[in-house]
Parts: sequence; C-alpha cells; structure tokens
Amino acid sequence: MDEEYTGNDGKYKQLSAEERGKIEAYCSLNCSISKIAVLMKRSKSTVCEEIRRGKYNGRYTARIAQNRVEKRRRESHKHSKWRNSELLNFVERHLKKRWSPEIISHELRENGVKFSHTSIYTVIKKHRPEWRKWLVHRGKKVRHKASADKVLNRVNIEKRPKIVDLRQRFGDWEADTVASCRGGKSCLAVFVERKSRLYRLAKMQDKSAGEMLAATIRTLKNQEVKTMTYDNGTENANHEFANNILSCKSFFCNAYHSWEKGSIENRNKILRQFFPKGTNFDLISDTEIFKVQSMINDRPMKALNWHSPAKVFSRLRSGY
Repeated sequence: MDEEYTGNDGKYKQLSAEERGKIEAYCSLNCSISKIAVLMKRSKSTVCEEIRRGKYNGRYTARIAQNRVEKRRRESHKHSKWRNSELLNFVERHLKKRWSPEIISHELRENGVKFSHTSIYTVIKKHRPEWRKWLVHRGKKVRHKASADKVLNRVNIEKRPKIVDLRQRFGDWEADTVASCRGGKSCLAVFVERKSRLYRLAKMQDKSAGEMLAATIRTLKNQEVKTMTYDNGTENANHEFANNILSCKSFFCNAYHSWEKGSIENRNKILRQFFPKGTNFDLISDTEIFKVQSMINDRPMKALNWHSPAKVFSRLRSGY
C-alpha cells in the first residue's frame, strides 16, 4: 500500500500550491508517477488524479491546476446561503410578521437576491426547525351539523351574480366567525372584500345572531357592500336586517362547501398564526385584534401582484 501524507492529527491533507509546483517540476524532468509519489510521500492515485486534472495542452501546469481547485471550492459554497447571517435575519424577521416563504422570496428578488421559497423551506426543515411555528399549518377539517333550515329566506350561492366569481368589481364581501376556546364566550366576526382581499375583524361577546348583526353593521357601515356571502351558521339568521341597512344582497354556501367562500377561509388560516386554536378571545383586547388585522392587511399577496390588501383596497376605494 502506498504511503499517504497526513498532518500531525493523522488526517488526509489536500495538496497545497507548493506541492503542485513540485509536481510540475518533477513532470518536466519526466519522472514517473510512482517516483513522484515516493518523493512527495503521496499515494500514486493522488498524484495521478492531480496530473490528470491539471493538464493544459497535454502538460501539467501548477498555476492552472491551482486556479481550477479554487474555482471548485467557490462553486461548492454557492448553494449555502443559509450560512449568510444577514439573509437569515431577513427571513426570520419576515416569518415573525407571518409572511410566507413565497412572499419573502419575492421580496428578496425585488432587492436583487435570488433565494427561492423552496430553499427557505429547506433551511427551516434542516437548519432552523424552530421557525416552523411561524408557518401556516393545516389543521384537521371539522364538519359541523348544517343549520341551513334555521336561517330563513336564505338564497343559495348558485344564484349569486357571476361577476362576483370573477372578482372584477369592488364591494363583494364574505363573512365568517372564528370561535374561542372551550369556556370562552367571545369570538370574532371576520369579513373579507373579494377583489382587494381586505380583512376586517370585530370582537363579539358571543356567537349569537344579534351580536353578528351588530358586528356586521359596525364593521361595514361605511364601506361599499354589494353582496355578502355567508355559511349556514345560525349566527347569520339576521342577514335580511343587514341587507336593509347596508343596501346589499346576501347569499349562502352549500353545506360543507367551505371553498365556496375561499377568500375568507384563506385569511382565517393566516389569522390562526396569531390566534391559534385554543385562544380565549375573552382575554384578547380590541387593541391586539386591530394590530393583527393591520399586520394581515399589510402582508403582500401573490394574487395581488405582490401588493398588500390595504394598498389595493385604498386604490379601489379612491377609484383608481
């Protein structure tokens, strides 16, 4: 077996620039690979591979061999952006704001940094698992007993104007409620404008029809409302009163068809990052709720060409 050069710690050491200079000198003297290996206390395979890699125009050149090694070293680190502390701080800061990796990736690209959302997910999975708490997690789907028969004069969503599906006009809203934990009576009434995706939150003392009506009027009385889409919960039983006050029309989803008001379901997922299931809204102040509402509305969205709902809503409301 050939003797291999090692350092004081017994580990293999890569060839240095000085050693490559010696190899070039030995090659110019027409020394055999075996002789070069003995003189340099390196294995024949190491010397043979080095000469093969460092040849230029049929001749081994130490300078060219060294340049090629340094280039390989540089390229071997080009996918290690997760070691960049400044970049990691940027990602962490925006994850804390509940931005998705895709939004963060787009923001970086706007600033001239290429870092895909899949790379961010990889960093979280392999190097920063503690960041997972700031991602949107899909929970188990829970089906509640349909209560459509308890909501009078409901109009099915199939009769809703087709223009609402296209999101081409301003003033079509969706409504929902976000429940408190067991033992807490308070909950949230939530609303989203379909075109701008603007999100509105209102705290209710309980999930009664009277509280839902009051929250709807309080939240949307100064907004343009053409249609309102609800689910079949009994808290929406006073929808006709809301229609009269807001001068709008109401429509109801089919039972177990939550995707028929997908805008608000999407926004509720983001809300749960701030108020996870098990939150007792009795203990959450209006100030905290307003702060979360602002953070969600200032969050860029791919569906809005990377603008925020707040910015799009402001433009639409002002007429341009």
